[in-house]
Amino acid sequence: MPPDGTQVGVFGHPGAAKVPLGKNYMATPEHFFAPLGATGNACRHEPQQDFTVPYELPHRANGYSGSGVCYFSAEPIWSPQSHLCGILATECTIDKVVSGFGINTILKFLQDNEALLLPGSSS
Repeated sequence: MPPDGTQVGVFGHPGAAKVPLGKNYMATPEHFFAPLGATGNACRHEPQQDFTVPYELPHRANGYSGSGVCYFSAEPIWSPQSHLCGILATECTIDKVVSGFGINTILKFLQDNEALLLPGSSS
């Protein structure tokens, strides 16, 4: 996880950005950048997560769940290669933040539940 305050990018498909297409709708991508809240305590409701990212959008951030949160390292020098640091899980509308789980939490969950990933396994 990058340090608190690191600028991160979020890319998703919020419901508010959908475009009418005949009788249906088409999801359209949208992104935003903001400082990472690495402690995850900027949201006042449960479940508490590993990190938060504030948003200033003209609509709710509903639809970003499952989106990757990436950053660009400046160590030892900046490069255009992004690094995945987490995945968003929920939106906290009261505090105008999205929150999620760090990549280490995701990896531990997958390792602890490897049987769920195997073909033919039941949940």
